[in-house]
Amino acid sequence: MMHFAVLAFGIILSLAVFVWLCLPGSGRRTIATAAFTALAIGAFAAGLESAGQPRPIQLEWRNVLDAPIVGLTWNEELRRVYVWAMQGDEPVAYVLPWPADRQKFGQLQDRWRRRGVTGEEFLVGEGDIARVVAPKPMPEKTP
Repeated sequence: MMHFAVLAFGIILSLAVFVWLCLPGSGRRTIATAAFTALAIGAFAAGLESAGQPRPIQLEWRNVLDAPIVGLTWNEELRRVYVWAMQGDEPVAYVLPWPADRQKFGQLQDRWRRRGVTGEEFLVGEGDIARVVAPKPMPEKTP
């Protein structure tokens, strides 16, 4: 089985050859092919570098507002908040900047720790890390 990096490099190289053959003969053909190859390798390296890492929520192109949060943790040293929100059937990891309002974030941390007891649901909020929703009341039992 061929390693993915070798396969991707082969594809990039073949595209560079394709660019070389399609451009009319001139001195710029070499520059265009070299620029294409450098940009393609850079894009591939950036994709590998970010694979498996939580993505900044500001770069998310899908709608994440009101997505249920299934995981929340924070790193005070790096001043980041990590959120795992459900996108369809899969959780997706996001990183958010440290909130400015420490008291409000402290309350959110406490509510997250007690979520199993209170039954509160956490949803991705606009401008905030999370929006907390009270649990739905149980339906009345009829005899």
